[in-house]
Amino acid sequence: MTLGRIQRNRIAVSLLAIGLIVVELSAQQISIGRIEAMPNAPLPYLMRDWKQVARGYDSLVFNTALPGQYLPLSKTYSASVNYPGQTSFGLQSYVGGPLGNGEGINCIPAVVGASLAGIDKSNQNGTDWVLIAANGSTRQTGRTST
Repeated sequence: MTLGRIQRNRIAVSLLAIGLIVVELSAQQISIGRIEAMPNAPLPYLMRDWKQVARGYDSLVFNTALPGQYLPLSKTYSASVNYPGQTSFGLQSYVGGPLGNGEGINCIPAVVGASLAGIDKSNQNGTDWVLIAANGSTRQTGRTST
């Protein structure tokens, strides 16, 4: 590219940027009466208590002794692939499915979500779910194994 062509390209890009800024500054919101008459928030409005939902999910999913059809939803096991000799755990991918070794994409977010909801997953009923969730990442590459 020649110096003159580079300068022309810079000028063209600069003019385009200035044009876009002028268009952006001149754009305005149009008021529509029927829309303005609508409330900003639905009435009655009830926000779901997501912290309580997360706590309920945790108490259901991490109870390895829960009896019932399709229960428990999680299990601990000692045949860890990525960290031999370390206990790990698995969650069902869907209710009614086989309770296999679990998938990192299920296990890790369940531990993180519970922690964000204020549940101490590093010592919940004597189990360190944070430590055993490490099996969801491969030791060799640091990437998720599933």
